[in-house]
Amino acid sequence: MKKEAETTTQILTVHTLKEIAIMYGVSDRTLKKWLLPFEEKIGKKVGWYYSVNQVKVIFQSLGLPNRTIENKSVNVD
Repeated sequence: MKKEAETTTQILTVHTLKEIAIMYGVSDRTLKKWLLPFEEKIGKKVGWYYSVNQVKVIFQSLGLPNRTIENKSVNVD
């Protein structure tokens, strides 16, 4: 029998710049530089948070981060 690949479903939610930076293991300043080429695609955040769609675009553009934030998970499906 072939071993089936495990799939995990995780919830995509709003995040602040700092939370996303923590997930990628970089500083806020570094993350801002990484996001510059994708600014037009991501759009402006409203208040402190990037919307669910903006977070999805960030994860698609930069790849999935290796870390998660307390009870906040990552999914780009």
